[in-house]
Amino acid sequence: MANRVENPMEIPFLARNSEMMAAVGVISILILMILPLPSFMLDLLLSLNITFALTILLTGTYLLRPLDFSSFPTVLLLATLFRLSLNIASTRIILLHGSEGPSAAGNVIMSFGNFVVGGNYVVGAIVFIVLVIINLMVITKAMDGASKFVKGDAIAGIIITLINILGGFAIGVLQNGMTLADAAQTYTLLTVGDGLVTQVPALMISTAAGIVVSRAGSQSSLGSQVLSQMLFQPRAIAITAVVLFALGLVPGMPTVPFMALSLIAGGVAYSVIKSRAVESEKVDENELLEAKAESVEAVKSVPPVDILAMEVGYGLLPLVDAEKGGDLLERIRSFRGQIAQDIGILLSPIHIQDNMKLKPGEYVIKLKGNTIAEGELMMNCFLAMNPGAVDGKISGVQTTEPTYGLPATWIKESAREDALAKGYTVVDLSTVLVTHLADVIKRHAHELLGRQEVQQLLDNLKVSHPKVVEELIPGLLPLGAAGKVLQNLLQEGVPIRDLLTIMETLADWANITKDTDALTEYVRQALARTITELYKGPADRIFVLTLDHNVEKSLGEAIQYTDRGSFLPIDPNMAHRIVTSLTQNLEGFSERNQQPIVLCSAQVRPHFKKLVDRFIPDLVVLSYDEIVNSVNVESIATVGLDHAN
Repeated sequence: MANRVENPMEIPFLARNSEMMAAVGVISILILMILPLPSFMLDLLLSLNITFALTILLTGTYLLRPLDFSSFPTVLLLATLFRLSLNIASTRIILLHGSEGPSAAGNVIMSFGNFVVGGNYVVGAIVFIVLVIINLMVITKAMDGASKFVKGDAIAGIIITLINILGGFAIGVLQNGMTLADAAQTYTLLTVGDGLVTQVPALMISTAAGIVVSRAGSQSSLGSQVLSQMLFQPRAIAITAVVLFALGLVPGMPTVPFMALSLIAGGVAYSVIKSRAVESEKVDENELLEAKAESVEAVKSVPPVDILAMEVGYGLLPLVDAEKGGDLLERIRSFRGQIAQDIGILLSPIHIQDNMKLKPGEYVIKLKGNTIAEGELMMNCFLAMNPGAVDGKISGVQTTEPTYGLPATWIKESAREDALAKGYTVVDLSTVLVTHLADVIKRHAHELLGRQEVQQLLDNLKVSHPKVVEELIPGLLPLGAAGKVLQNLLQEGVPIRDLLTIMETLADWANITKDTDALTEYVRQALARTITELYKGPADRIFVLTLDHNVEKSLGEAIQYTDRGSFLPIDPNMAHRIVTSLTQNLEGFSERNQQPIVLCSAQVRPHFKKLVDRFIPDLVVLSYDEIVNSVNVESIATVGLDHAN
């Protein structure tokens, strides 16, 4: 595509005085309606009108898109006003000086009256009416908006012409003593000439308006576009040549024109077909070379894997398509911002695509190409869930809510109001899917946080607190180690929104240890308020399980420290007894409908979490240092080795 200049004013004088010239032009148009003009000035302005209209028409043919002539509606209005002012000026001069002869109204009007229509006012009137009908009924009928000015201009031209003829009759016969025949010949011829000299430019501008409106979506000028599209089907041109040849053989038909046009059409069709064949051979050769190059390139590169992606069955595509009322993309966009606010990570865009191998209502969520969650929705239905205190039954298809595994029911839209009235929680398909996606992201947030994402977070922090970042990385701690601490926090559900506190704490302790597990514990203690807010219940209370003194002492003494960190070697039998006791005591939390939490010392906490994570992955393990003093901690049981207390 050719380069376009936004403000193509290459003449310095016009560029400097464009605003003043526009104002002077508008005022001059208004003056034309008031002041009488000499015939030579009218000739100049009528010529200018024709020039202006022709320039607009040719500009329209070279446009690539309507926005390249965005001022066209304003230009159209001014051109219409200019023509009407010329009509008024010419009417004045025809009625005042028409009796002096055909040249009294100027040479332009006289030429259109004599040369264009042969001096016959009847022929001129018919030509004028035909032009008005074409302009009014054909071109402007198909356009709206600013082109309605053209329609009004055509109607005004008819009325002005009739007024000129009637006024000319009255002035010529009553005031100048002319006969009816002389008055009709003189004034009608001048009036028709005046009508033609204004309607021809009006027709040009109407045509330009139609061209500009129809240029939407074009990538080339009008001439090249029409030519390329008409030559796109050479067989149609060849058939046209045959038909023209047959018409030339019909008795009475002019043979030479039809035969000549038949030869021209046939030659064009042959040339297009031949050039197509040559281009096809070149394309085949190029495609072969490209295929070879692509095969070599394919060995050298592997397409990147999407960090987070979702694949849906074809039945769920309407949820993605905004034109069909789907709001899934918009919800995910909003949800990404909410994730950043909740846990402090910046999510990369989530790639959504259809998968014809899935069932119509099925979807899978993938992390780095591997499926980590899946579900199936029932199209055109809502998911109704019992919040726990509803006794009323509803009819529908029993299912399991995909996020938390709770019993639920698929219901039709007609049953939605009834379910809501009975106290059920009712959500649409997009909500089900987004809720599941949100839960998956929070569970796997630590896997979504790589070095690139950590660097982006640090760059954002560096804007407001540059010294903290500059001191810590890379002087005290490498980027990967800082990222590992953030991953450890996210893996246990601790938000990293307070990045400043996290980095300040790492800067304080990085001189003492480079063990990321130990640094994580120091950061957790610094985030005590945040962690407490996550788990405290009503009346600022936290219900916990505590470790038996002997258990905690045994675990603490078993921890071994090395240059690469610390670990807990533990007897399998002892581990089994601890997990069994823990499982039995967790039943008390289920009865209270509370989040299960184990409370222990900071030394044991990370190792105990790793010990039980294989068996109870959602168990929250806190240290005493991670709970603020203002919260009441109540132990409901103790985890021992022999039995549950």
